[in-house]
Amino acid sequence: MDYSDNHDTFRNLVTQQMGYAAGRIPIYPGIGAFILTTDNTVCQIATTRELGTGGFIVFNFDKALAETYLPAIAAGATANDESDLDRDRIADAWETKFFGHIGVASASTDADGDGQSDRAEYVTGTDPTNKTDVLKLDIRSQGTSLALAFTGRAAAGAGYARIARHYRLESATNLLSGRIWSPVAGCTNRVVGSGSEEITCPITPASEASTFYRIRAWLQQTP
Repeated sequence: MDYSDNHDTFRNLVTQQMGYAAGRIPIYPGIGAFILTTDNTVCQIATTRELGTGGFIVFNFDKALAETYLPAIAAGATANDESDLDRDRIADAWETKFFGHIGVASASTDADGDGQSDRAEYVTGTDPTNKTDVLKLDIRSQGTSLALAFTGRAAAGAGYARIARHYRLESATNLLSGRIWSPVAGCTNRVVGSGSEEITCPITPASEASTFYRIRAWLQQTP
Protein backbone atom coordinates (compact mmCIF):
# COMPACT_ATOMS: atom_id res chain seq x y z
CA MET A 1 0.00 0.00 0.00
CA ASP A 2 1.43 3.37 -1.02
CA TYR A 3 0.72 6.44 1.10
CA SER A 4 3.24 8.66 -0.68
CA ASP A 5 0.39 10.74 -2.18
CA ASN A 6 -1.54 10.94 1.09
CA HIS A 7 1.24 11.42 3.59
CA ASP A 8 -0.61 14.08 5.60
CA THR A 9 -3.04 11.45 6.90
CA PHE A 10 -0.26 9.28 8.28
CA ARG A 11 1.92 12.16 9.40
CA ASN A 12 -0.82 13.78 11.47
CA LEU A 13 -1.56 10.52 13.27
CA VAL A 14 2.02 9.98 14.39
CA THR A 15 3.03 13.56 15.14
CA GLN A 16 2.91 12.90 18.91
CA GLN A 17 4.85 9.65 18.62
CA MET A 18 7.68 10.69 16.31
CA GLY A 19 10.34 9.38 18.67
CA TYR A 20 8.79 5.92 18.81
CA ALA A 21 7.66 5.09 15.26
CA ALA A 22 9.34 1.88 14.22
CA GLY A 23 8.17 1.90 10.63
CA ARG A 24 7.15 -1.72 10.53
CA ILE A 25 3.45 -2.05 11.25
CA PRO A 26 1.40 -5.28 11.02
CA ILE A 27 -1.96 -5.45 9.26
CA TYR A 28 -4.27 -8.43 9.36
CA PRO A 29 -7.32 -9.64 7.38
CA GLY A 30 -10.47 -7.67 8.05
CA ILE A 31 -8.79 -4.99 10.12
CA GLY A 32 -9.04 -1.45 8.82
CA ALA A 33 -7.11 0.09 11.68
CA PHE A 34 -4.22 -1.25 13.67
CA ILE A 35 -1.79 -0.57 16.48
CA LEU A 36 1.52 1.25 16.23
CA THR A 37 3.49 -1.47 17.94
CA THR A 38 6.01 0.63 19.83
CA ASP A 39 5.64 2.31 23.20
CA ASN A 40 2.15 0.80 23.69
CA THR A 41 0.72 3.68 21.65
CA VAL A 42 -2.53 3.07 19.80
CA CYS A 43 -2.50 4.69 16.39
CA GLN A 44 -5.48 4.05 14.12
CA ILE A 45 -4.89 4.48 10.42
CA ALA A 46 -7.61 4.04 7.80
CA THR A 47 -6.68 1.52 5.14
CA THR A 48 -7.94 1.46 1.59
CA ARG A 49 -7.94 -2.31 1.21
CA GLU A 50 -7.59 -5.50 3.20
CA LEU A 51 -4.96 -8.16 2.72
CA GLY A 52 -6.15 -11.66 2.01
CA THR A 53 -3.74 -13.13 4.53
CA GLY A 54 -1.93 -11.81 7.56
CA GLY A 55 1.12 -9.80 6.69
CA PHE A 56 2.74 -6.43 6.86
CA ILE A 57 2.27 -3.08 5.21
CA VAL A 58 5.08 -0.78 4.14
CA PHE A 59 4.56 2.98 3.91
CA ASN A 60 6.49 4.35 0.97
CA PHE A 61 7.77 7.90 1.42
CA ASP A 62 10.27 9.79 -0.66
CA LYS A 63 13.64 10.20 1.06
CA ALA A 64 13.20 13.90 1.90
CA LEU A 65 9.80 13.32 3.51
CA ALA A 66 11.04 10.38 5.55
CA GLU A 67 14.02 12.35 6.84
CA THR A 68 11.85 15.35 7.70
CA TYR A 69 8.85 13.72 9.34
CA LEU A 70 9.86 10.20 10.28
CA PRO A 71 13.37 10.33 11.74
CA ALA A 72 12.94 7.04 13.59
CA ILE A 73 12.41 4.95 10.48
CA ALA A 74 14.25 4.30 7.26
CA ALA A 75 12.52 4.82 3.93
CA GLY A 76 11.46 1.48 2.51
CA ALA A 77 11.57 -0.31 5.86
CA THR A 78 10.32 -3.88 5.81
CA ALA A 79 8.36 -6.05 8.19
CA ASN A 80 9.39 -7.10 11.66
CA ASP A 81 11.57 -10.21 11.55
CA GLU A 82 9.84 -11.69 14.59
CA SER A 83 6.77 -13.88 14.08
CA ASP A 84 3.60 -12.98 16.02
CA LEU A 85 1.02 -15.53 14.89
CA ASP A 86 -1.40 -14.89 17.76
CA ARG A 87 -1.29 -11.13 17.17
CA ASP A 88 -0.70 -10.21 20.80
CA ARG A 89 2.23 -7.89 20.05
CA ILE A 90 4.60 -10.31 21.77
CA ALA A 91 7.13 -12.22 19.69
CA ASP A 92 6.25 -15.92 19.41
CA ALA A 93 9.86 -16.89 20.13
CA TRP A 94 9.75 -15.04 23.47
CA GLU A 95 6.44 -16.64 24.47
CA THR A 96 7.75 -20.08 23.57
CA LYS A 97 10.95 -19.52 25.56
CA PHE A 98 9.11 -18.71 28.78
CA PHE A 99 5.79 -20.54 28.42
CA GLY A 100 6.46 -23.39 26.00
CA HIS A 101 4.02 -22.18 23.34
CA ILE A 102 2.21 -19.10 22.09
CA GLY A 103 -1.25 -17.91 23.09
CA VAL A 104 -0.49 -17.72 26.80
CA ALA A 105 1.02 -14.29 27.37
CA SER A 106 -0.74 -11.04 26.49
CA ALA A 107 -1.15 -7.42 27.56
CA SER A 108 -3.77 -8.53 30.12
CA THR A 109 -1.97 -11.52 31.69
CA ASP A 110 0.54 -11.42 34.54
CA ALA A 111 2.01 -14.90 34.96
CA ASP A 112 4.20 -14.12 37.98
CA GLY A 113 1.80 -11.73 39.70
CA ASP A 114 4.31 -8.88 40.00
CA GLY A 115 1.92 -6.21 38.74
CA GLN A 116 3.51 -6.02 35.29
CA SER A 117 1.69 -7.58 32.36
CA ASP A 118 3.46 -10.25 30.33
CA ARG A 119 3.45 -7.85 27.38
CA ALA A 120 5.18 -5.22 29.56
CA GLU A 121 7.77 -7.79 30.62
CA TYR A 122 8.52 -8.56 26.97
CA VAL A 123 9.05 -4.85 26.33
CA THR A 124 11.23 -4.30 29.42
CA GLY A 125 13.18 -7.55 29.05
CA THR A 126 12.29 -8.93 32.46
CA ASP A 127 11.42 -12.55 33.29
CA PRO A 128 7.61 -13.04 33.24
CA THR A 129 7.94 -16.09 35.48
CA ASN A 130 9.99 -14.39 38.21
CA LYS A 131 8.10 -11.85 40.33
CA THR A 132 11.33 -10.37 41.71
CA ASP A 133 12.59 -9.45 38.24
CA VAL A 134 11.02 -6.07 37.44
CA LEU A 135 12.05 -2.74 35.96
CA LYS A 136 12.17 -0.27 38.84
CA LEU A 137 13.64 3.09 39.78
CA ASP A 138 15.97 3.57 42.74
CA ILE A 139 16.80 6.95 44.26
CA ARG A 140 20.46 7.79 44.82
CA SER A 141 22.34 10.60 46.50
CA GLN A 142 25.08 12.30 44.50
CA GLY A 143 26.69 14.75 46.89
CA THR A 144 24.10 17.46 47.43
CA SER A 145 22.06 16.30 44.44
CA LEU A 146 19.70 13.42 43.74
CA ALA A 147 19.61 10.88 40.94
CA LEU A 148 17.36 8.06 39.82
CA ALA A 149 18.87 4.79 38.68
CA PHE A 150 17.57 1.70 36.93
CA THR A 151 18.99 -1.36 35.23
CA GLY A 152 18.82 -1.09 31.46
CA ARG A 153 18.99 -4.22 29.33
CA ALA A 154 19.85 -4.72 25.71
CA ALA A 155 17.18 -6.36 23.55
CA ALA A 156 18.82 -9.69 22.79
CA GLY A 157 17.91 -13.35 22.52
CA ALA A 158 14.64 -15.03 21.57
CA GLY A 159 12.06 -12.56 20.30
CA TYR A 160 14.32 -9.57 19.71
CA ALA A 161 15.72 -9.96 16.20
CA ARG A 162 16.70 -6.54 14.83
CA ILE A 163 15.14 -4.78 17.80
CA ALA A 164 16.60 -2.23 20.23
CA ARG A 165 15.19 -1.37 23.66
CA HIS A 166 14.94 2.33 24.51
CA TYR A 167 14.38 4.04 27.85
CA ARG A 168 13.16 7.48 28.85
CA LEU A 169 12.77 9.02 32.31
CA GLU A 170 9.74 11.28 32.70
CA SER A 171 8.41 13.53 35.46
CA ALA A 172 5.08 15.10 36.43
CA THR A 173 3.99 17.38 39.25
CA ASN A 174 0.64 15.68 39.84
CA LEU A 175 -1.10 12.38 39.16
CA LEU A 176 -4.54 13.85 38.60
CA SER A 177 -6.54 13.88 35.37
CA GLY A 178 -4.84 15.97 32.71
CA ARG A 179 -1.37 15.37 34.10
CA ILE A 180 1.51 15.99 31.73
CA TRP A 181 4.60 13.78 31.77
CA SER A 182 7.74 15.55 30.58
CA PRO A 183 11.06 13.97 29.60
CA VAL A 184 13.94 14.48 32.02
CA ALA A 185 16.95 16.10 30.39
CA GLY A 186 19.85 13.74 29.87
CA CYS A 187 17.66 10.66 30.02
CA THR A 188 15.27 11.04 27.10
CA ASN A 189 16.46 8.16 24.91
CA ARG A 190 18.90 5.72 26.46
CA VAL A 191 19.87 2.45 24.80
CA VAL A 192 22.02 -0.36 26.18
CA GLY A 193 24.24 -1.82 23.47
CA SER A 194 24.78 -5.25 25.02
CA GLY A 195 24.13 -7.07 28.26
CA SER A 196 22.83 -4.87 31.07
CA GLU A 197 24.05 -1.77 32.84
CA GLU A 198 22.95 0.65 35.52
CA ILE A 199 21.71 3.93 34.06
CA THR A 200 21.81 6.93 36.39
CA CYS A 201 19.85 10.11 35.70
CA PRO A 202 20.44 13.28 37.79
CA ILE A 203 17.17 14.95 38.75
CA THR A 204 16.12 18.40 39.88
CA PRO A 205 12.68 18.21 41.51
CA ALA A 206 10.29 21.02 40.62
CA SER A 207 9.42 23.74 43.10
CA GLU A 208 5.97 22.22 43.63
CA ALA A 209 5.30 20.17 46.75
CA SER A 210 5.68 16.87 44.86
CA THR A 211 7.39 15.59 41.75
CA PHE A 212 6.61 12.14 40.37
CA TYR A 213 8.89 10.10 38.14
CA ARG A 214 8.43 7.10 35.89
CA ILE A 215 10.63 5.14 33.52
CA ARG A 216 9.27 4.28 30.09
CA ALA A 217 10.62 1.53 27.87
CA TRP A 218 9.81 0.73 24.28
CA LEU A 219 11.09 -1.52 21.51
CA GLN A 220 12.16 -0.11 18.19
CA GLN A 221 13.23 -1.81 14.99
CA THR A 222 16.82 -1.41 13.88
CA PRO A 223 17.86 -1.13 10.20
